[in-house]
Amino acid sequence: MSTNPYTNPYNAIALGCVSTSVATKSDGQLLELLLTGAPDKAIAVKLGISERTVQRRVGRLMGEVGAENRMQLGRYAAALDEAEADAESGRECAAHRPDQLDQLDQRDQLDQRDLLVLALLYRGAPEQSVAWQMEISRRTVQRRVRRLMETVGASNWTQLGWQATRRGWI
Repeated sequence: MSTNPYTNPYNAIALGCVSTSVATKSDGQLLELLLTGAPDKAIAVKLGISERTVQRRVGRLMGEVGAENRMQLGRYAAALDEAEADAESGRECAAHRPDQLDQLDQRDQLDQRDLLVLALLYRGAPEQSVAWQMEISRRTVQRRVRRLMETVGASNWTQLGWQATRRGWI
């Protein structure tokens, strides 16, 4: 895990201030395509590279920003969005704005079990481990995740992390 507080996805959200750039222009393109919900194969076609190269680049990007899974990469993307909006408007970092605290209380949109599933998956727990910890079936975990993805309009884990962060769920 990265120790730089501005690239670590856990600290980036807590601080509300992150570097507004990714390592390269191609990394930025890759992140944008991931956030559209495109699968790796479609991204590969769009960028003119192999699917395996997409997977390697996603892995490298995750390593650079300190993300352990694609959901954390989505959270990092949300932090970038917020930092860019702050920079463009001349506002101070989101962590120092009172209205940011109000957004964090929007958790009532989900029940506590949904939030727990999201938090455990965000931390990298496999579905089976989440099921065991919550004393539910793996299929129930999958249904909850599918419902969460439908709620936010996400078609992949990166989008789910991005949307969950923007809604204050993680």
